[in-house]
Amino acid sequence: MHAALYLSSPPPIINVHKLIISEDIYMSVFLKIKGIICLVFALATLIIPTTLAPLYGLGIDFTGLYFTNLFGACFLGIGLICWFASGSASSELKQSVLLSLAIADTVGFGFSLYHQLTGPINALGWSTVALWLIFAAGCWFYRNKAKG
Repeated sequence: MHAALYLSSPPPIINVHKLIISEDIYMSVFLKIKGIICLVFALATLIIPTTLAPLYGLGIDFTGLYFTNLFGACFLGIGLICWFASGSASSELKQSVLLSLAIADTVGFGFSLYHQLTGPINALGWSTVALWLIFAAGCWFYRNKAKG
């Protein structure tokens, strides 16, 4: 009876190819989500910077407006890179993008935390610190997971 049971249901075989594909899908989804969030911030900093700054308890003069618009242009580029890289079949491309973003997001987290602790930014600024932390952690996680 045990032999018949074994013959009717062999032990499962792990398909390594499917495991690699599923990890790539998670990496793609993360890049897509990061891309969408960056594009939303890009539009906000390009279109309504004078409305956005007071939400953080900050005033904005011409210099602030100038740098906020440049920041928005950078976010636009990062968002588009994430979006288009997420659709790439090249895992190496995604890993390179994730490494670049992991480094940049770690620096962004450090500076946003520093200015949140030392500057005049209100409590909403903590959402920016959290976002940079989540982006940095996600990039490092998926980069290291993809490398094996």
